Amino acid sequence: MLALLEARGHEPLAAPLLHVHFDANATVDLTDVQAVLLTSANGARALAGATAERKTPLLTVGGATASAVRDAGFVSVTSADGDLPALAGLARRVLDPAKGRLVHIAGRDVAGDLVAALPEFSVDRFVLYRAETVSEVPAALREALTNGAIDAALFYSPRTAATFVRLLEADELAPRCRTVMAVCLSGAVANALRGLAFQEVVVADRPDQDHLLAALDTIAIAGDD
Repeated sequence: MLALLEARGHEPLAAPLLHVHFDANATVDLTDVQAVLLTSANGARALAGATAERKTPLLTVGGATASAVRDAGFVSVTSADGDLPALAGLARRVLDPAKGRLVHIAGRDVAGDLVAALPEFSVDRFVLYRAETVSEVPAALREALTNGAIDAALFYSPRTAATFVRLLEADELAPRCRTVMAVCLSGAVANALRGLAFQEVVVADRPDQDHLLAALDTIAIAGDD
């Protein structure tokens, strides 16, 4: 992602608000599994470490997750290019409940219930990682906000957005957002930022990385006028 931002002429600052911990001892048996459902790039990385199988069909929520599993050597990957409902819809279109069970690779905390969204299928959820929120504003982010060095901030999930709000309020940095434009992957992400007063909040037309970057490009173009 940093390389994509640099290619657009930006000077990116990475400020992770979640630390991801993978279960190094986890294994997943994909025997007789019709397909694996992946709702995040972290799930893709966890699956790659939990099985040597690379031919089972994978359905992913979006392009970033699809890229992660392709990089790990999986050969049958289809992206829903959207959100969890889009992934459930893709599963209904291309899979058959009579042809075997599905596996959902997930973290400990999930934003939606994919199993419940596919009641006609037999879906087994494997929890292979957990994401813990950081306890304080990362030092580089605090410095950049204090110095007014951030023009725009990209937010990918409601959880990271809510963590951002909580940490900035606790550190009395919330007023620094008045000159920052927030670019959000979805409406749910934007809603999680309601506690802060940004200069502007923009939502991607579709919940994927390409449209998130397109929304950022729109802001940049407007700022140049």
